[in-house]
Amino acid sequence: MRLLADALHTVVALILAGRANDTVQPAREAVEVYRQAAAASGADRLAIAQQLLGLSHRLSGAGLQVEAAAAAQAAEDVQRVIEPPPDKGVEY
Repeated sequence: MRLLADALHTVVALILAGRANDTVQPAREAVEVYRQAAAASGADRLAIAQQLLGLSHRLSGAGLQVEAAAAAQAAEDVQRVIEPPPDKGVEY
């Protein structure tokens, strides 16, 4: 998780410094670490998906549409495997 924190800090710092193009590699690293975290047993996949969507939003705001789309796709992939507990399912 330390790598994730470092990558995200770098992404945000570069965006704030007006160096959006330098965020490409740290953003890719952050998405990959989030994917790994989501695959871990007991992971809070909903929280991870929300973080990925936040990252996507920041990247999009910085004009990095390809990286933003990759983060959004990762969020969708993470959410796709979320299953509500049997007693919390929606009844029709």
